[in-house]
Amino acid sequence: MSDEAFAQVNPGGQDALPPTVTDAAVFPLASAGSPQVPAATSAEPSVVGPGVIESLFWFLGVLVVHGIGAITGVFALIAWNIIQTGQKPVNRVQWDLFFQSTVEKYGFEIVAVEMAIFVTIAVGAALLRLCPRPLKALSIAPIPGRQLLLIVTGALPLAIFCGGLHEWLTELWRALATDYPLLQRFSFGDTNDLVKQLSDSTTLFGMVLVIALAPALSEEIIFRGVIGRGLTKRYGVVFGVIVTSILFGLIHVHPAHALAVIPMGIYIHIAYLSSGSFLAPVLVHLINNSFAAVMLAFSRNLEGPAAEEAMKTSPWVTFVSLGLTLLTVTAMWKNRVQVETPASASTTSSDQEFVLEPAEDAGLTNQSYIAAAGLGFLFSGLLVVEIVQMLNR
Repeated sequence: MSDEAFAQVNPGGQDALPPTVTDAAVFPLASAGSPQVPAATSAEPSVVGPGVIESLFWFLGVLVVHGIGAITGVFALIAWNIIQTGQKPVNRVQWDLFFQSTVEKYGFEIVAVEMAIFVTIAVGAALLRLCPRPLKALSIAPIPGRQLLLIVTGALPLAIFCGGLHEWLTELWRALATDYPLLQRFSFGDTNDLVKQLSDSTTLFGMVLVIALAPALSEEIIFRGVIGRGLTKRYGVVFGVIVTSILFGLIHVHPAHALAVIPMGIYIHIAYLSSGSFLAPVLVHLINNSFAAVMLAFSRNLEGPAAEEAMKTSPWVTFVSLGLTLLTVTAMWKNRVQVETPASASTTSSDQEFVLEPAEDAGLTNQSYIAAAGLGFLFSGLLVVEIVQMLNR
């Protein structure tokens, strides 16, 4: 990079820049109020990603694969149960009872088989779609230091806010379903209820592996890596992030859960765009789901009202979490990275790198970063102390 180009992207004379990422124009920031740094034209074909119609097919494909995985898991465990017990049902009544007993006994194993199938197909399909250089298209690169700290300190406020929002929306949905019985037909598929049931039959490690690590990898590579990549590159950041997040929410089926997950989808997508690393959305997703698994694991030791109280979020905590989440998103965006074309590069060169965006309000960059990271760390620490004290009562 020439001295003139460096002076433009680093007007304060700062030496520290985030790690270089070698992908070309992966994260176009074509939204109002967001200056776009021009990228050089690469001789190598660029993978744009799906448009709206193809994205809908990817969404439907996710539902179909989950269904296939669940059915495969059920039949595989039924066969295993027959082998283990030596009993084979001979009529429909016996088959119904045998099916119910298998699902109750091997519920976690069924979900594990489903997620194993989904992860395998999702990762394989995404890598094929992003050929010829899928890892470069995803931008598998280290997360810049500032973004990493913001992700870690902002993860718990995000989880608390989405959890509180889900509680409120669930109560609202139940009230509406009581007044309008037709809505009860859509009151199914709440994965939170399924996770609560699974938490009683497996270890914390198993929970983290199945409901945190597997979804973090498979869902992020589909929704942010493939769908989100295509929509943001074709239609801009605002449209791409919102539509991708809506599809991400709808995959959780239950209306209350779907609506509660949309804000998390937006946050995760902003983390991806602002960091220039696919590891960022995976990490946010992993921390959020792991927190839920840990809370469920500890709440198993409580009984009655104490267990219910441990899983509830007070309104003031929800609103404080929302404020910290918005502050973190703002700080991530102000400290975002972008594709920068070195001044010395020719129009046919692919010599591009991610650098700190020289925003017009650069003076607020450090302030927003310090405020978000500091308050997020303080809030998370106080919340962890409160949770530990509550569980020890």
